[in-house]
Amino acid sequence: MRLTTELEDEEKALGKKYEEAERALFLCEKFTRVKSALLNDKINEKFSTVRFQLFKQNITNDGIDDICDVLVPSDAGAFVPFGDANKAARLNAGIEIIGVLGKHYGIELPIFVDNAESVTRIIPTKGQLIRLVVSESDQALRLETL
Repeated sequence: MRLTTELEDEEKALGKKYEEAERALFLCEKFTRVKSALLNDKINEKFSTVRFQLFKQNITNDGIDDICDVLVPSDAGAFVPFGDANKAARLNAGIEIIGVLGKHYGIELPIFVDNAESVTRIIPTKGQLIRLVVSESDQALRLETL
């Protein structure tokens, strides 16, 4: 009987420790979710059109997976993954990312845009933009400045 009482007391003590550990784990996961959301927002506020998805909710264990997906706006206004966007959207997203990074580090970088004939509107940038365009009518290399 005495052994049974001791085991029951030990079971209650272990149950209490388990509940405390579960609570601490819950708080850690909640902290991680809030911190990841704040970090995501802090980075995305620096960009006017491009968005980054840095974390994804893991449905199997309710945790958070680290990812880095670049999302660009489509013609319809919805955000699509970088790889699914059209060439102009990918090009303009790249220019915006280069511009934001240049501003962050205090430098202006020259940007070479190859196959520029396939893009009708390139977003403005502070740095030098060098467009490489193929033109059937030109037989010699031509340089234009705007």
